[in-house]
Amino acid sequence: MNRIFKFAIPAIRSIAILFALNLIIAWPGNSQAGLPYHTLELSNLNDFQTPPANWVIAGDVFMDLFQYRDVQAFNGTGVLVNTAAGENPQDLFTVWQHGDLDLELEFMIAKESNSGIYFQGRYELQMLDSWGVDTPKFYDMGGVYQWWEDGAGRGGTAPRINASRAPGLWQHLEVKFRAPRFDDNGKKIQHARFEEVNLNGVMIHRNVNVVEPTAGSVSSEETAKAPLRIQGTHGPVAFRNIRFKKYNNEPLLLHNLTYTYHTGEFENAADVAESRVISSGESDIIHLGMLRETGAIGVVFSGYLVVEHSGDYFFDTRTDGGHRLMVGGSVISDVGDSNRRQHPNQTHLYLEEGNHRFELVYFRGARGGQPAAGIFVEGPQMLMHTLHDASSLPRGTQNLPLMIEPSDKPVVMHGFMSMGGDQVHTHTAAVGYPNGVNFAIDQNSGALMKIWKGEFINASTMWVGRGGRNLSLNEDNAITINAWPSIAKIDGSRDVWPSAHPENAEYRFNHYRFLEENSVEFGYQLHGVMISDILKPDAEGKMLNRAMVFTNENAAAANSLMIRVATGSEINQLPNQLYEVDGKQFYIQVHGEAAGAARVRTVGNSRELLIPVQINDVTSIEYSYIW
Repeated sequence: MNRIFKFAIPAIRSIAILFALNLIIAWPGNSQAGLPYHTLELSNLNDFQTPPANWVIAGDVFMDLFQYRDVQAFNGTGVLVNTAAGENPQDLFTVWQHGDLDLELEFMIAKESNSGIYFQGRYELQMLDSWGVDTPKFYDMGGVYQWWEDGAGRGGTAPRINASRAPGLWQHLEVKFRAPRFDDNGKKIQHARFEEVNLNGVMIHRNVNVVEPTAGSVSSEETAKAPLRIQGTHGPVAFRNIRFKKYNNEPLLLHNLTYTYHTGEFENAADVAESRVISSGESDIIHLGMLRETGAIGVVFSGYLVVEHSGDYFFDTRTDGGHRLMVGGSVISDVGDSNRRQHPNQTHLYLEEGNHRFELVYFRGARGGQPAAGIFVEGPQMLMHTLHDASSLPRGTQNLPLMIEPSDKPVVMHGFMSMGGDQVHTHTAAVGYPNGVNFAIDQNSGALMKIWKGEFINASTMWVGRGGRNLSLNEDNAITINAWPSIAKIDGSRDVWPSAHPENAEYRFNHYRFLEENSVEFGYQLHGVMISDILKPDAEGKMLNRAMVFTNENAAAANSLMIRVATGSEINQLPNQLYEVDGKQFYIQVHGEAAGAARVRTVGNSRELLIPVQINDVTSIEYSYIW
C-alpha cells in the first residue's frame, strides 16, 4: 500500500515522503545503450519533400534575445533554419514516413516565435517562446496541442512544468511517440500517444493519449504511417543534431524453449550442463518459476530464437549470478557468479533471417537474496523488449523523491554535492527561490557551482546509507558553472585559475543571511577584502542576478582580484553585448561599468570570462546568468 506523508515547514510548500513496500520500478533504460540512432546530416535538404524557400541549411544561427522574431543564418552545414522569409512561408515534410518514433534534436526559437512538430503530420507538440511563463498551458512550449470537435477546441495537455529556455539558446528535446493502432478492418483500437517527452532534461509528459489529430493537422483521417512535419508559418526556428529511430517490426520470439533445473556449487556454465538434472520442462519465455532454492542452483534454457528481419541486434543480459548466453552457436555473454543484476552485459550481433539456436545457462552460488535472470533485446526497427518474464528479473525498490519546494521565501539546504566523478563538495549551500530559480554555492571557496530551474532539491538521498552526496537534483536540467572559486588573486594574464584558495589568501566564510527583500546574502573575506555576495532571480524567473560588493581593507591585494564569471569550451560576445557560453547554452550579461572591463581569455583548451576588481572604498559589480 502506497502512503504519502506531508509536513508543513516554514518557507517550504511541502516535503512529500513517498514510499512503498517492494515497489516495482522500470529497469534503467539509460544504461542500455541499444542500437544507434539514424542521424540527419543536414548537409542538404534531401530528407525533405520539395523544401520551401524559407527553409535553408546553415553552419550557425543567431537569434537576438531582445529582438522580435530576429534570425540570422550563417554559411555552412549542420543547422536546419526556418528563416520565415517571404510572403508565404511554408511547413517542411520529411520524405520518409513513420509509425512509432523516437526523436531527439536540439532546437532554437526566436523571441515570440511559434512553431511545432507534427508527428505523422497530425499530432502537434507545440514549440512556442514560453520563456518565463509561470503556469504553462497546452499552447506553450512542449504542450500537446488540442484538437477541434464540433467547431470548438477540445483536450490539449499542458507540460508538467515549464522547462523552456531563453530565445536564441539551444534547447534539447526527446520524444517517444507511439502511433495509433488499427485492427484488420482499419478500425482504430488505440489512440496515438506521447509515451514520454523530455525538454531540457525535464520529463514534461508521460503516456499522453491524443484522441484526434490536433488543430492544424494535414488531415482528420488517422493512419499507421505518415511523414514528420515541422511548422514553418509562424516565425523563425532552427534545428540541429536531429536523430531518430523508427519502429515497425514485432519483437523476437523464442520457439521450442525447454529448461533443465540443476543444484550444486557451480564455477562456470559448463559445470551446470554436466551436472545431474533435477527437473525439466517447457516454456514460452525465460522464467525462474522452477527454482526450489535461492542459491547453489543452475538452469539451462535451450530452444530457438526466431528472427524475421536480418540486421544488427542488441542484447543486454542481466543476472544475479553467473551466466552464458549463446545465439547461433556464438557465445555473446559469459560472466561468473560475482555478476549482479544491475550490471549490464551488452553485445551487438548481426543475425540473418531464420531460426537461431538459443541457449542461456544461469547459475548462482549458495547465498541469500533473490535469483534474477533476464535478457533485453533491440533489433532493426524493433523496440527494446524482453525475452523473460517480469518475475524472473526482480526490479528492486526505489527511494522515491523527498522533494523540497520553496513557498513564499527562499530555502537554503546544506550538505554534500557532487561535481562529477569523485569530486564532492562537503560545504555546499543550495538555495531555492519560490519562482523556481535555484543555485548551489560552495561555502569553502565562494564558488557558484550550479544553476537550475524548476524542482529544487530531492533530499531522499540523505536517508540512504551515510547520506553522502545528499543534495540531489536533476543534473540533466542543471547548468554547471564552476567548481573552483569565483574570486581569486591573479597577478599575470597567463596565471592559471586556482582550484582552491591558497593559505595566504586568508579566505574566511563569515555568514549567510536572509535579507528583507527576500534574497540571500553570503559574506566572506579574501585577502583582507570584505565581500557581500547576493544572488537573486528576477521577478519572472528568467535569470539569476549576482551582485558582489567589495569593501577595501587592503588596497594592494584588492586591485589584483579577479572575478571568473564563467568558463567553457567557448565564450563569445554577441552583437547584443551578451556573452554566450558553450555554443549558446546560456547567456551572461555584465552590468554597469564592469561591462567595459570584462574580457575573455583563453587558457589551454578552455575560455574564461573575467572581470577585474578595482576597489577604491566600496565597489559593486553585477552580472546575470540568463537561460
